[in-house]
Amino acid sequence: MSLSVREEAKFSSYGSASSTADIYLIAPLAKDKDVFQATRDILAFIRSVPKADQVRLRLGATSLGLEEPEQYRSRLLRSLQEVEHTRKAMGNTRSFEVSGLESPVMVMQQDERNVVVFIPYRLKVGQ
Repeated sequence: MSLSVREEAKFSSYGSASSTADIYLIAPLAKDKDVFQATRDILAFIRSVPKADQVRLRLGATSLGLEEPEQYRSRLLRSLQEVEHTRKAMGNTRSFEVSGLESPVMVMQQDERNVVVFIPYRLKVGQ
């Protein structure tokens, strides 16, 4: 999900060499707040910031995130023990190879209040 404020198209004498900076604002969610309300709060803050004449502030994409997703690594790795159960259920006639567990813990927005935390890995089952 992505929320963006669109600005009107304008012609300018400034070239594409103007300076820009990306600043990431973080707004915590509360029980009564979802990503839409957090976006409205961030937009209100951006509009309240005093700006010099030629400074523009824009709101880009808004999405949910998670502080320190690596804190979930051990729990995620424990959940991969199901691979061992699968190996036992299929007997020792097949080989199983897991790779990619050293990859960073990833966070993906599921809906306006929830995220999914995962480690992208590969499971190769041989004969």
